[in-house]
Amino acid sequence: MGMSKIIEVEVKTGLKFKKFEIIENSGKICSSSNNNNNNDINENVDKIKLYITERPVNNKANEAVIKYLSEIFDTPKKNIEIIRGLKIKNKLVKITF
Repeated sequence: MGMSKIIEVEVKTGLKFKKFEIIENSGKICSSSNNNNNNDINENVDKIKLYITERPVNNKANEAVIKYLSEIFDTPKKNIEIIRGLKIKNKLVKITF
């Protein structure tokens, strides 16, 4: 496979719409709503805040996190793994590009 990156993900659940905020190495914050504008997303991402509509019931929020990250980073869901934080809002996620 390709290069792997581990990023911190903070998840807010139960919102009316999904959006994300990306924090890069430089401290720059890039925000986006449901538009899949991937132009600002690259390997410099250290942390991402996800705002999702699903609630943390029956693993639905974790599934939504993986799906949304796959859209944001334009990579298949099978290349995304939550390696820590399955039951809490702060997660470590491994993404393989």
